[in-house]
Amino acid sequence: MEIYIKASVNTFCDCIRKFGKNGELSVNMSNWIPFMTFDIVGDFCFGKSFGLLEVGVVKPLMGCIERNTYFNGMLLSCPGLLPLLRLSPHHLKKARTQLGEQSVSKVKKRMANQSDRKDFLYYLTDPEKLKRAARGVRDQLYATCAFLIVAGGDTISIVLNGAIYLLATHHDVLEKLHRELIERFPDPKCEIEHHKTVSLTYLNAVIEESMRLYPAGLGPLPRVSSQENVVAGQKIPANCIVSVAPYAISRDTRYFTRPENFIPERWIDPGFERDQTLGKLAFQPFSLGPRGCLGRNMAYMELRLFLAHFVLQFRPELEDPKFCYENRDHWTAFKPPLFVKCHSLKCGSP
Repeated sequence: MEIYIKASVNTFCDCIRKFGKNGELSVNMSNWIPFMTFDIVGDFCFGKSFGLLEVGVVKPLMGCIERNTYFNGMLLSCPGLLPLLRLSPHHLKKARTQLGEQSVSKVKKRMANQSDRKDFLYYLTDPEKLKRAARGVRDQLYATCAFLIVAGGDTISIVLNGAIYLLATHHDVLEKLHRELIERFPDPKCEIEHHKTVSLTYLNAVIEESMRLYPAGLGPLPRVSSQENVVAGQKIPANCIVSVAPYAISRDTRYFTRPENFIPERWIDPGFERDQTLGKLAFQPFSLGPRGCLGRNMAYMELRLFLAHFVLQFRPELEDPKFCYENRDHWTAFKPPLFVKCHSLKCGSP
């Protein structure tokens, strides 16, 4: 996996340097970061990227995903609308159809390729068995891959967008992170390997804090209680729908010190006693239990490798210093435009 992530990250950095003219022009991170994350997902799922970074243009795929997540968010908020699904506007119906068609097309091409490349489909399928499988089994595979496109591409880009904004507006944090990375990777020609980033405490703290302030999903993920239980003195009956909104709990003063502030130190400094105890229990960006996110390890690898490469190569600056970056809840978070000037760094410069 690492080799595919780094290939897209390096292409991203080259594109930002080229189109941003080394910081003279601003680039919209809300486009470029998803270009990278969806290309990575394409590599993982189908053995070939979507080619978004190559062209640097928003393709219909991203519009389909945006409209689908918006509509899914509406259904989660108002389940009573589900019977009206067949009456939904034409552009939403078309978006659902196009996303499904993209998934089917990519899966069929990958299966026809008969490659030994160890991507997701290599482990999910046996080409010969798939040919003989019932229609329902194939449809399930297509639906799974469509979900992987959204889950693997959209969610990571939300967190990375938030991280870039936070680093661009907190120069002290940016410099501290840059120093840690320079100490670990002093030679600019040295390849950044993921296993060397895992133990970087401040990098990991920046990632956790970025996910806390800019979670991929702002609203709750519903769960059904399998049996009667008591939680924090509250009786929860069996078959009860329960949920917690990540956005709300991450800003609760019962769990976090100055929760509206970007303070990576809260994750590593014992002085933040509340954050180190209750906060770490309350903060579950990948959810818990059998329905927890299966892509957790991949997500951390992508986050670490991207931020390590980006911070060592660029100093981000907002085009508008007064701009306040806020996501909207569309099932996953909807990213507003984020225009950033990425000034190229000389080797080792802060």
